[in-house]
Amino acid sequence: MVSRSVFKWCRTAHAWAGAALSLLLFVLALSGTALVFKDDYVRLVEPAARAAPDLSSEGMVKVVKAAEVHFGREQLSALFFASHDFGLHKVYLRDDKAAYLTSDGSLLDTWEKNGRVEDWVFDLHHYLLAGRTGAIVAGSAGLAACVLVLTLGL
Repeated sequence: MVSRSVFKWCRTAHAWAGAALSLLLFVLALSGTALVFKDDYVRLVEPAARAAPDLSSEGMVKVVKAAEVHFGREQLSALFFASHDFGLHKVYLRDDKAAYLTSDGSLLDTWEKNGRVEDWVFDLHHYLLAGRTGAIVAGSAGLAACVLVLTLGL
């Protein structure tokens, strides 16, 4: 038979684990909600993001060449082109840096990792500001929440 002290300890551990999981899921839900409005936020603070970009192949080539001129080919890691809804091109650089280019290839802003609000929120949501370890913790919390929901009716 299980003693009262073991049962009490298990209840306390269960309560604290539930509180920690709830807090973690709250942070993930809140940051995920903020990410839904990331483009709207950038359009609000950067008027150039509201401009209609040139999405022709010539316009894209112009942006790629401008990125190479601004940063050098060896520094470029990735480039995400603007869309009809979002008028800035985002350039990812080596050493955890990024930049926005306007539709004509002008440099709008450059920053280091988490140097802008939207990047900080992304890092919080995906990595809990802790890199790979944070990603594992966030993923584990998501799996624990799924198990909790699926076993709720049992």
